[in-house]
Amino acid sequence: MIILPIGVERTASRNPVVTYYLIGINFVVFIYTFLLSGDPEWVIWQYGLVPSRLSFVTFFTSMFLHGGLGHILGNMLILYLYGGVMEDRLGRLRYALLFFVGGLAADALHIAVVDPHLESGIPSIGASGAISAVTGAFLLSFPRVKIRFFYFYWILIPRTGNFRVAAWLVLGFWFLKQAFFGAATVSVGSGIAFFAHIGGFVFGFFAALANERLEKRKSQEKAEAEPVQATERAEKGSETQQEVIKPL
Repeated sequence: MIILPIGVERTASRNPVVTYYLIGINFVVFIYTFLLSGDPEWVIWQYGLVPSRLSFVTFFTSMFLHGGLGHILGNMLILYLYGGVMEDRLGRLRYALLFFVGGLAADALHIAVVDPHLESGIPSIGASGAISAVTGAFLLSFPRVKIRFFYFYWILIPRTGNFRVAAWLVLGFWFLKQAFFGAATVSVGSGIAFFAHIGGFVFGFFAALANERLEKRKSQEKAEAEPVQATERAEKGSETQQEVIKPL
């Protein structure tokens, strides 16, 4: 049986330019790595995040490297589905910060839990930590928005269809799954960076929460300031009128 997310029931009011750029850069890097470089393993080793030889640059370059076609297609699908809506909600600058700082938080937790002594020579690659930050922010911002899924299965005859599930259920279940498998594999190792997903998701959730509170405070301050400003304008208008209309 195949189940794939295909959409969210909320539309962005503007073109998600940053999301499109991020997706485009990921595919350009993928094409270079596997079709043009001549040595994909060297590219991944050179620009992936290797705990035993950390560098500031590879924290960022590793976000745009992927290990195969399924890896990049899965990540870019999720970024496309949730990224445009979050870019519209946060604005382009805050959204870009969410992606990159969320990716850093994801890598930091992954290394802190899996390899705190910085001994591993295995590179970590992929945008999933940064994308997890976007999904965490989406959960906080739009918990009741429905996510559409496509399904396909074959029992005697092929069947296809669609169904919808609320974001809080889909993303909440996904997070619990990451936590379970992360805890189950932390001592034996895994080819999937579960704690990067957890770190990015938690960062994105609380970053969106902080943004919501900031916007709420700004709205309250604006609402409180409007009556004062209206009174000041009225008093100023009255004073001007008194100056213009003088008794003879």
